[in-house]
Amino acid sequence: MRKIFLILLMLSPLIAFAQGKQSDELAVFINEYQQIQKVITDKDAVIKYVLSKEDDSETYYKALVMRKFYNFPKVVRIAKQTAIENDTTDFNSNVVKSLLEYVLPFLDGIENVYFQAVGFIESLPIEYVSINANEMFCQAYNVYRVSAMKVILQKDSPRKDYKTTAVYGGIDYDTDT
Repeated sequence: MRKIFLILLMLSPLIAFAQGKQSDELAVFINEYQQIQKVITDKDAVIKYVLSKEDDSETYYKALVMRKFYNFPKVVRIAKQTAIENDTTDFNSNVVKSLLEYVLPFLDGIENVYFQAVGFIESLPIEYVSINANEMFCQAYNVYRVSAMKVILQKDSPRKDYKTTAVYGGIDYDTDT
């Protein structure tokens, strides 16, 4: 009984994130997480920003922080969607900085950070947010913005070494004249 309680306690943040999600979408995420865990190293962290509704019917930006040794992703509530999307006064404002502030404690000993943004924050250059007086996020870590989590699964796949390139110029695409 105690073991079941501990498992539910560990899953509770993930269950809270999953509220309002379709079961197939959650199953895809869990499968994706298990695959990512196999390819990342102890020096890698993966952050997936998501939008999630809570009991108060408000939508929040949250970060799912993944590391090699986590059984489940850490779910970190960042801020209300409206707070971040209405704060356009200063890129380094406290609200925008909160996108990283709450996840930094999970990045101890990390060299590489892969992150996927969502919604409005896709347009923010999070990589250049100041994390302290002397350093931006991209200076403290090797930061990789990915368009989808599956990109991380391909990070160690062999790259094609192209030796030739074709360059075309002067092409008139206006075929009406």
